[in-house]
Amino acid sequence: MRWKASLNRIWIIVLIVLIVGCAEVFVAYQTGDPVIKDLAFALLAFIPIAFALQFAKLLWLGKFEKHPAVFAERNCEFDDREFRLNIGDEVSNKVSWKHFTKAREFGDFYLLYLGRLQGVYIPQSAFHSPGDESKFREVLAQHGLLKE
Repeated sequence: MRWKASLNRIWIIVLIVLIVGCAEVFVAYQTGDPVIKDLAFALLAFIPIAFALQFAKLLWLGKFEKHPAVFAERNCEFDDREFRLNIGDEVSNKVSWKHFTKAREFGDFYLLYLGRLQGVYIPQSAFHSPGDESKFREVLAQHGLLKE
């Protein structure tokens, strides 16, 4: 499996997070309760807006483009024992299937969870053939990761 990150897709994600944060501020201020307003702003809106603005700043300044692994080609391999991810020539990871907590399919990509906040993104377009994807699904099911 092979794929590369797209700078345009990253900008879209940042824009979506920013819009969601702004929408949360708008909805929170429609209520009359000052406690809900403060809580919503502090917890729901501030975090995504701050994240999006910081991420946009880094994109704008070109910080990500200077790091070789950000837009390098990703290459995944797997067997019954482990999952291997290579990012360009810089990064190589091997993860035993027992370290993944679950796997989910979201339309056009898979997400392999290593915990609540960490995961591995695999687009369906990375598979060379439908047979490769079905073998991947079999391995996930074999390890009890993919819930139908």
